[in-house]
Amino acid sequence: MKPLRLDDKRLIRIEQHEIAGSTLRQPAALDAQDARRRRGHRRQHVQQRRSPVVVDAQRDGQQRFQSDGTERGFAVLALRGLEGGCSPEPEFATKWCWPSNERTAGRGRETVSEWKPALRAAAKSGAGGRRYVLGFSNGGFFAGLLAVRGWFEAEAFVVANAGPVEPVHALGAKPPLLLMSADEDSSQEGMMRLDDELTREGWLHENYSRAGTHELTDDEIDAALRFFVRLRDEKLPLTPPLSSHRPRAREAPPVEPLAAPNATEDGPAGVTTAAPVVEDR
Repeated sequence: MKPLRLDDKRLIRIEQHEIAGSTLRQPAALDAQDARRRRGHRRQHVQQRRSPVVVDAQRDGQQRFQSDGTERGFAVLALRGLEGGCSPEPEFATKWCWPSNERTAGRGRETVSEWKPALRAAAKSGAGGRRYVLGFSNGGFFAGLLAVRGWFEAEAFVVANAGPVEPVHALGAKPPLLLMSADEDSSQEGMMRLDDELTREGWLHENYSRAGTHELTDDEIDAALRFFVRLRDEKLPLTPPLSSHRPRAREAPPVEPLAAPNATEDGPAGVTTAAPVVEDR
């Protein structure tokens, strides 16, 4: 396995740009003269000229994800959703969302089309390597939708605290997926359905579960980045897995004990008495 951390503070600095309504945060090589003075790092310098790109389709934890991602050699492109993408209802016309359900899924291609200027600008800035996608909550539904419908080509997708957008039937390739859920999050049951449906489709994927509520934690950010890095040299299923935590939604519900029958004139509680037999002679 390659080292998880690709950054060398002597060679890389962090740059952040505002691009087409989105934010690109990336590792950037120092000037050529400075790079030549560090001949021992030439190979890493060449790699950084085409940084792998993570498309960040979420809001919570964006700064943490961007910081951790760039430290591991990724350029993180934080994109925004689609105006009116939450619902076709008029009251949501000015709200920004990712198409995330059966009623709005049809606008998915439109959303991806609006990413093109940001992706082109990112590539010109050196972020033109392999692509990955992470989506959380509303963005998680959309990340799964992208993978299933094949609307955006990427090496792998992370779907965090979301669920399936039906039908879950691959219309193209089946890239590696990482499903993330939390025990106290109401979306966990939906994530388990997505897990089951992917398994039914023969779609290889990993699961990462934890205790807690609806948020993108530091540990999950770390797990998502480790997932992307490990895929460079490993195939699914990963050994060892990213998480050994069993989701609460997978636990069998407790079996309620049978209530003892009430006491009757024919016998004490819990004792069954037989009716008298009358012979007809």
